[in-house]
Amino acid sequence: GAYAGQSAAVSFILIAEGRIFAFDVEGTMRRWSVDTPQSTGAVDVHDQAVTGAVLLASGLIVTCSLDGTCRSWDPATMSLHSTVCQPCAPVHSLCALEDSVLLGAAGRIRQHAVSTGAQLGCWEAPERESSLLCAGSTGMYVREERAAHQYGCCVVRGT
Repeated sequence: GAYAGQSAAVSFILIAEGRIFAFDVEGTMRRWSVDTPQSTGAVDVHDQAVTGAVLLASGLIVTCSLDGTCRSWDPATMSLHSTVCQPCAPVHSLCALEDSVLLGAAGRIRQHAVSTGAQLGCWEAPERESSLLCAGSTGMYVREERAAHQYGCCVVRGT
């Protein structure tokens, strides 16, 4: 059956500790138990559409948005843990590392510590329109839009 209570288009879904979290284009996070279709809570997490959501090893949920912010949340209470950063441009992509996140915004990829919000690194994306796909020990994998409907993938290595 369908999970009740979700009216706006969903942009991301996470499953953690027996709960389903849906993030939508209106900036809302909604939670359900996997055992029941009734919503167990909802909170406005951003002023605009949520464009990314990841679950960290620490158990925190980190979200990013077109409103230019990145925030961490306690999934048990659905309360704000911290504002990780406030870039000056909409954040289009998000990738989790051990205790930091990578954000794709305005042709740059920025790394921020979740606990302090400190910027740990900044890299220019290879093309003006790029999306961060994933990151690991070998680098960041970035999707480049080279021309209409033509895409490539490259690895960006920082210092």
